[in-house]
Amino acid sequence: MEVVLDASTALAWMMPDEGLEEPATRLVRASQRWEVRLCAPSLFPYEVANGLRRAARVGRVSPSTAWHTLQDILSLEIAFFSHEEAISRGWWLTRSHGISLYDASYLGLAEQLGCQCLTADQRLANAAADTGLVRWIGDYGR
Repeated sequence: MEVVLDASTALAWMMPDEGLEEPATRLVRASQRWEVRLCAPSLFPYEVANGLRRAARVGRVSPSTAWHTLQDILSLEIAFFSHEEAISRGWWLTRSHGISLYDASYLGLAEQLGCQCLTADQRLANAAADTGLVRWIGDYGR
């Protein structure tokens, strides 16, 4: 089974104050057992790095912890996909669902692969719920 991993879910795995560490950890463990193939658009590492930089800037984590967390996330087995297809599919989702092009690129990739995107962003999960392309990570493993 494939799932698209968005940056918010990767950050939730490593940021206990998000309250979603447990379901995100279940997903990571499933991927390590090869039960789930994690996929992401090529922008994923940059979004994760930026999220960690912001977390360090506001004091949620130390700069050192942010750096090591980035290394841990990037060490996961993630299949990265070129942005061309995901961005063109996502373009139309931005207009119809009022979401950012970054978020839409994850959903565009999910559409391309015929799977769902797992997100820790409840706003995104709600905004695009009618597409069937997104699932809130808090429901993973239930």
